[in-house]
Amino acid sequence: MTLVLALAGADGAVLVADGQATSGKKGEMLTRTPAEKLGILNGRIGYGMAGSAGLRQRVVASLEARLEKVDLGQPIATLRPLLHRAVNVVQQEAERECVRLTAFAEAAGIQVLFAGVPDEGRPWIYEVTDEGHDELHHRVEAIGSGRPYARYAVVSAGHYDLHERGLRQVLLLGFRTVKDAIQTDANALGDPISLMQVTRDGARRILDEDLTLIEATVQAWQEHERTIFDQLASKPETPDTAARIPAKEGIEVPTDTEDKTPAEPPGEEQA
Repeated sequence: MTLVLALAGADGAVLVADGQATSGKKGEMLTRTPAEKLGILNGRIGYGMAGSAGLRQRVVASLEARLEKVDLGQPIATLRPLLHRAVNVVQQEAERECVRLTAFAEAAGIQVLFAGVPDEGRPWIYEVTDEGHDELHHRVEAIGSGRPYARYAVVSAGHYDLHERGLRQVLLLGFRTVKDAIQTDANALGDPISLMQVTRDGARRILDEDLTLIEATVQAWQEHERTIFDQLASKPETPDTAARIPAKEGIEVPTDTEDKTPAEPPGEEQA
């Protein structure tokens, strides 16, 4: 079972994934092992996969073989058919190779979620579903069994206008979303969390020391939310409560205390 989440901000995109792989057949005892679900294509595009571990390996080989010499800074409209073909050829092979021991047996499946930033233009998110369909997403998408958890969390944070935020804020929300999903899911999702950022300069993994700092910042964010929530309960008559709450360490609280009253024209008296 898997959760891979992609978020696009103003200047880059983020991929986040849980780190647990579940092995075994339906109806039998399942086992779990750590798994890396994110990858980088030619140093430029990030991607995550949900599905069969064997098919993940074959998709990686197909992507590297088919796009090795392709300029990945081109618009997604140009890259889309190339990415789709590299994934879909493996999906079709899996369907042909499936040995159906029962009438209800299904071929192994694979889903892929890509994120990139072209040389010119905004970040993009591109998905190839396990049925071979593909779709562009301009702000957010998730794949895997944990998708409902991520979608709910991101929708609940819609007021943040993530597509207008910087990469740092997108990283924080992505990490928090997957961390909460792992804590909510009974057994299909698990640590460690993998985090990747994609900019016009390329894709890179977030290392453990940076992950530790990100987790600490998310905790400070949650503490700040509790402070605001407490004050909303005690002073419901003051709509500008948040602007007067002191900032916690590591969190900047935007305030807007400037007088918005229009200035009187020169030479006129106020009524």
